[in-house]
Amino acid sequence: MSDTAFHFSDGSSAKTVEELITILRTKEPEVTSRHITQDRNDYAQWIAHVHHNQYLAEKVRRCTTPTDVARVLDESVHPPKQEITPLKEKLRAIAPKPQRAQPVQHKSPPPVLHEEPKEIHQAPPPWTPNTPPPQHQTVRLKDNPHVRDFVLGLVIGFVIGVIAYGLLLQVM
Repeated sequence: MSDTAFHFSDGSSAKTVEELITILRTKEPEVTSRHITQDRNDYAQWIAHVHHNQYLAEKVRRCTTPTDVARVLDESVHPPKQEITPLKEKLRAIAPKPQRAQPVQHKSPPPVLHEEPKEIHQAPPPWTPNTPPPQHQTVRLKDNPHVRDFVLGLVIGFVIGVIAYGLLLQVM
């Protein structure tokens, strides 16, 4: 018998984690459950000291029955196989291909006689994956007050900079 093996009261022993899993699943509970109490967990101690796997030992330490220990050990030795799906399939699962939006039928209001036209501002409809991209409108820069103010500030800043530079040259 090796001193690194886990020994049971019926004389059986496990030298590897896989052998321990087999014994925990096949032996009577009287033989395997005496190694787990509220105060100690011999299986976790064996994994920590013999196999030097603290992470697995901590997972086993949380187990309360030999069946739980066998399940945790089996999951660590034989992790479930994960299917490797191509990136294209993952993207399709996250964001399916958008369908073409059906044109919305708008009812026109009845004509109003002798009334000045009013400017109506409506909130845009909520965005959905089927919403078509917005159409670009022509913007005239000279009519935009923000652009006018920016250009005016730029010109004034340039003029002040030239004057300050001229004063600086006179001082030197």
